[in-house]
Parts: sequence; structure tokens; C-alpha cells
Amino acid sequence: MGVHHLLRHKEPVLLFIACAAVGAVSYITVYYIPIYFQFTQGDDAIHSAVRLLPFIFLLITTIPASGAAMSRLGYYKPWYLAGSIIALIPAILMGSLPSFQPRSSPPHTSAKTIYGLEILLGLGAGAYTQDSFAVIQAVIPPPEASNGLTLMLLAQLSGMTLGLSLSGAIFVNRV
Repeated sequence: MGVHHLLRHKEPVLLFIACAAVGAVSYITVYYIPIYFQFTQGDDAIHSAVRLLPFIFLLITTIPASGAAMSRLGYYKPWYLAGSIIALIPAILMGSLPSFQPRSSPPHTSAKTIYGLEILLGLGAGAYTQDSFAVIQAVIPPPEASNGLTLMLLAQLSGMTLGLSLSGAIFVNRV
């Protein structure tokens, strides 16, 4: 039957958008932070990957914590709102840093600043990265659970793909 019939309802559509957006946030960060440190600090692959650990650590610790808190409290919308706000602010700040601008002078943004923004991004994205897979099962009829999970997987993969494609186009055309 497919998943298109789920898109006639508000909740699955909003979950699709949120899941796609957080997929884009997560994978743009994972892809471009190491590249940033390789280009601006001369790091090798291992050192630039180590510099991604603040984001990864907060992401993987916030995911189960938010899932546990969400199931205990019974509300999911506040997690999406708070996570989106917490992730949006450092994403905007990171994009407006002088060393992320095209043809800027040598980088003068400290690694501590980048680490702080990574921590906030991990906290915000972790607040709702995997929650869509549980929430979709609660907002649709039980026989539709497999279609709902398929829709969320499609959203996450589409967000990653579209996010990396758009950010790559911006990166290439601004540098």
C-alpha cells in the first residue's frame, strides 16, 4: 500500500519534517567539522575525527536520555521544540563565524568555540534524533506501524542526503 496515505495527516508530516531536519543537522556536522579542522588547522584524519568527539558524545548520551524522559513524561512535542532551538542557535553561529566565511583571513576562531558549538549541536540534535521512530508508532494506528517506520527512515535518509547536497553546493560555491 505504501506510505503516501500517511502524508494526509498532520502528525506524520510534521514528524517527517522534523526527522529530515535533524538528519541534515547531524550529518552536516559529522561531515564538515573534520574537514574544517583539516583545512584550517592542518589536522590529519585522526586528529580531525577526535575533534568531533564533543558532538558525538553529547549526541549519543542525549538520545537515550531524551527517550527515557519522553516515555516517562508522556510528551514529545516539547523535546522537538527544545531540541530544534538548541540545535538551531549553534548552527547559525557556526555558519556565521569568520573562519567559515569564504576567502576570509587565516582562521581565528578558537577550537574551544567550535567545541562549544558542537556540544550544543549534539545536545539539540540528540534531544529528538531517534524519537520520531517511537512517536510515529504512537500517533498512527497499530497496523500502520511498519509504514510509519518506513516513512521515518525515508525522512532521515532524505534529510541526510538533501542536507549534505545543499551544504556541499554552498561550500563549493562560497570557497
